[in-house]
Amino acid sequence: MQKWITIYKNMKIKNKLSLLISLIVAMAFTFAVIVQQYAFSIYDEQLYLKSSQVLHLSSSAIESELERIEQLSFNIITDTQIQNMLRSIAGSDSDYDRLILRQHLVDRLLNYVGSERCSIRST
Repeated sequence: MQKWITIYKNMKIKNKLSLLISLIVAMAFTFAVIVQQYAFSIYDEQLYLKSSQVLHLSSSAIESELERIEQLSFNIITDTQIQNMLRSIAGSDSDYDRLILRQHLVDRLLNYVGSERCSIRST
């Protein structure tokens, strides 16, 4: 350490000033890099938290929609009128009768879908 001090004392003023400026620039650069890394880590953490919140919200919406579809499917499957119409369509020999029965079936199914949408909007 003593050796470095004597070398510094024997340097020309121009070299001392250059060394001092270099040291200040190096310290400023180091400080800037540390602050930047800290800011990026905070940004990454916030980005992760917001992304997880959005994904959780999306998954909740998808989950509730799937539950609604499951309930609607169950209601359709257990509806005796729909099941009777399907049996009539399968057993019908006439194309015209099948067409009429299919139209009645579609109307019945649309009533289910329409009533489900109305009950969702009211809640």
